[in-house]
Amino acid sequence: MKVRLYALANEEDIREYERLIRKLNIDCQFEKTAAYLYSTQNASVLQEEAKAAISLGIDAFLTRETELPFSVKGAVCFRNQAQFSTLEFVKRNAQDLEMWEHTQVLRIRGHQVITKDSVLTANKIVMAAHYPVKNVLGFYFLRQHQERSYVLARSGCDQVKGMYYGIDKEGLSFRQADILYLPRIYMWLPVFRSGE
Repeated sequence: MKVRLYALANEEDIREYERLIRKLNIDCQFEKTAAYLYSTQNASVLQEEAKAAISLGIDAFLTRETELPFSVKGAVCFRNQAQFSTLEFVKRNAQDLEMWEHTQVLRIRGHQVITKDSVLTANKIVMAAHYPVKNVLGFYFLRQHQERSYVLARSGCDQVKGMYYGIDKEGLSFRQADILYLPRIYMWLPVFRSGE
């Protein structure tokens, strides 16, 4: 049941982003498209994923047909997802906000942010950091780990309509961004030598 609620919340989030983007007339290349989980090695995990998603009423299906430039053992397609330029979205919305950067937060108490030199009060506080301020409630900060990935943007490639996330250890992710093709290469990929 929690998984279904999570999926429904994500669908509502897509509608809300779309509403905000239209209301504020933000040019951030918003488009509805399909999202895929795929594997070039093993489809059994994806079969279970598709079965679970469908049983919860999530608009998904299992396939081996993708627009990727290589064959896959299987892919789960989730219809009606969305992609857009988050940088353009944030840039437009940041115009209306007061933001403090490069300020060490010592603690947060209610609606107050306590720094070395000030106490800031706000109705809403957004922590946008690579690693959160210590949050004891669920000890979430202890569950995080650092991970590195690389992004490569290319022009002149065949365009992809969907978004693709490779679930294999050496997985690649692909999506279109305006006229650029963005394959994401994770740090554990082998180094390609000239001629490969």
